[in-house]
Order: sequence, then structure tokens, then C-alpha cells
Amino acid sequence: MGADPTPRRRRADESIPAELVGALADRLYARTDELDRHGAPEPVARATATREATAAFRMAAAARGVAVDEERLARLAEDLLDLDGEYRGDGHAPEQARARAVLEALQAERVRAETDPREPVASHPAAANRQRARPAPAWAWERARPDPAQQRTARTAGGGWER
Repeated sequence: MGADPTPRRRRADESIPAELVGALADRLYARTDELDRHGAPEPVARATATREATAAFRMAAAARGVAVDEERLARLAEDLLDLDGEYRGDGHAPEQARARAVLEALQAERVRAETDPREPVASHPAAANRQRARPAPAWAWERARPDPAQQRTARTAGGGWER
């Protein structure tokens, strides 16, 4: 008998393997650059690159016996692109901005595995009423920092970013 061909879906409290996050980022950034060079509008380039990179991710992950929720994967890709843009806006070179964005995504995945998604963190807005509407977000690594003054950005209730 062979191995079960169905990939095991990652739970919300399980991290995505670093190699897969890196491969997603590489594909995402390469495709975004290619579409930008061909003059595609930014929203079209982002959407196309995200769609193609997540499809490639699913295939690579399935080959390793891993599956990730579509919403979580799309959010990770969006975070990678947003962080890249934020670091470039701060004056970092493209390679450095992307390396920092990937590092933050990997840190978020590590924190995801270390935190119980059912237990709110005191700095999280839901902690006041001890509720969690969904699993730990991709940017959860920020709450692991000891000094809140070091936080670069925070996700707003509307889904955007603020300093």
C-alpha cells in the first residue's frame, strides 16, 4: 500500500514550512516584477501574481503532503506584498525590503505555532472581552515583541495598515 495521497491540512496553530513560505515569496515577487516591467497596473499585477504564486504554492505543498487554507494563503501573499512595499517606502533597496518581508512572514509563522489561537493576548483588542473571532493573524509576530515602540505597523479593523 502507498502513502495517503491527500495532503494534511495545516491547522490555524501550525506554521507553514519555511521552504514553502520562501518559495511563495520568490514566485510572488518574480511575477510581480515581470508584470510591472510589462506595464500592468499595480492592482492587476498584484492579483495575477498572487493567484499564480498561490497556485504554485499549492502544488509544491501538496507534493510535501501539506495543505493550507485558501484564505490564510491569500492573506500571507498579501502581507508579503504589503510589507515589501512598506520597506521600499522606508527607503530600503528592493532585495533588502523583500528579505525583511520574508523574515517577518517567517516570524509570524513561528509565533503561530507557539501561540494558542483560542487564548487572546492582552495587547489584542479582543482581549478586553476575552473573545477571538478567528485564528491568530499573519502579523501576530508583532505582539511577541517586548517593546511596543518597536512595532512598525499594525493591521486595522478595516484590513489596512497603520503606523
